[in-house]
Amino acid sequence: MTPENVNAVIDTVKGTILVEERIAMFNKACAIDPHDTVVIEELSELIKAVSKINRCHNNEHLKSLMEEIADVRIVIERIMRKYNIKEDDIDKLVVFKINRFIDRYGI
Repeated sequence: MTPENVNAVIDTVKGTILVEERIAMFNKACAIDPHDTVVIEELSELIKAVSKINRCHNNEHLKSLMEEIADVRIVIERIMRKYNIKEDDIDKLVVFKINRFIDRYGI
């Protein structure tokens, strides 16, 4: 099969799509969801809060840590809703991973 024939088959399967339309489809598929950016930001803020607590060796920043944990829980809920992930499924995975950790490290 020649390259021209391969392209003809691909175009037949996908339908004839202009190059500009393909580029637009590609850009849309690769676009960063603003909600995903919020997830990254919230996780980053939690990391900073944990780091600050560890660095200061006191509970002075505990309220800030708690607020960041709450923010991360909120974005996790949003992710779960977005991808239709059930809490029971996550709970099962948590139990599995805890058991695996215990087995792995002989706790």
